[in-house]
Amino acid sequence: MGLPFKLYPSAPISGDKLMVIYNKGILLDGLNKDIYLRFGFGKVDLVEIVYECKMIKKNSEYIMVIPTLINGF
Repeated sequence: MGLPFKLYPSAPISGDKLMVIYNKGILLDGLNKDIYLRFGFGKVDLVEIVYECKMIKKNSEYIMVIPTLINGF
């Protein structure tokens, strides 16, 4: 069983726009609902800044585009 989301590009570098696509999983039960993406920036063991943004529904997927600030994160 794979992850319920995809990331493009899979290895982002600083300044890239990271596209997160949620396209399978328990939240996609056919109901019209809002899905929020919670993400943060910082070190692996210490997230310094946390955001929560509403994902955009397009067809049967939910999409969010976020900037990357640090290589690989």
